[in-house]
Amino acid sequence: SPGAAGTPISPGMSFAFTLKYLSTAVGSPLQERSIKFVTPSSFHHYYFLDGLHVLKKNITTESSVLYKDQLLKLTEMDFKIRLYGLDRSKLTGTKPSVPALPDNYDFPEIS
Repeated sequence: SPGAAGTPISPGMSFAFTLKYLSTAVGSPLQERSIKFVTPSSFHHYYFLDGLHVLKKNITTESSVLYKDQLLKLTEMDFKIRLYGLDRSKLTGTKPSVPALPDNYDFPEIS
């Protein structure tokens, strides 16, 4: 489908991908269904896909550069904390920022 690999659908539009699944409604035969996701940028696109890969436990082969970079940073921080012998429960500092909710949930239809 257009945009499935993270390419722009058309100039000025977002990135998109399709998630396919089997519907298991009681008393009905299995049907393949799909949900189309649209993201405003390649950053959000890969962030979403990395999350899905983590849920599938398939992150090692399909992770993005962003995921690998963040994983490396977290691993380095954990290593430094262990190396310094610090008790992680006593560390204070700033809390990580939580992304803002979307302005709306009206996603465009993609055919």
